[in-house]
Amino acid sequence: MDGEEIVYIGQTNSLLLRWQAHHKLKECKALENPRIAWIEISDTTLVLDIEAALIEWFKPSLNKHGWRETKLSLNKHGWRETKKRYQIMLTKTASVELDKVSEELETSRSELIEKAIRQGLFRQVKLEPSEMTDD
Repeated sequence: MDGEEIVYIGQTNSLLLRWQAHHKLKECKALENPRIAWIEISDTTLVLDIEAALIEWFKPSLNKHGWRETKLSLNKHGWRETKKRYQIMLTKTASVELDKVSEELETSRSELIEKAIRQGLFRQVKLEPSEMTDD
């Protein structure tokens, strides 16, 4: 929130982890009077619907892509596919680079990763034996 205005709506299992690596952190730090508010939802089957309803109602400025574009997509067979939230860990360097590219392409970090996976770009990456870990 910026004062009383809701500027971003999202979901997480951990507020601390979410904000340590949030893709909107830079924008939030630039707010005049930033605040975080949250609701706890015990029935996890309702989380996506509640988030969608809140985004649709408040139309937060930092949720620029809208619910339907970011939560539902068409798979290769043309069927609607619901996206689930997963957490990945990145180094600071990789995170900064991901932010730069997503900003240049005017898309979110998650949409950029999704497109790279769907286009097979990760299959082109070759790891050296010294880079492979159990993480």
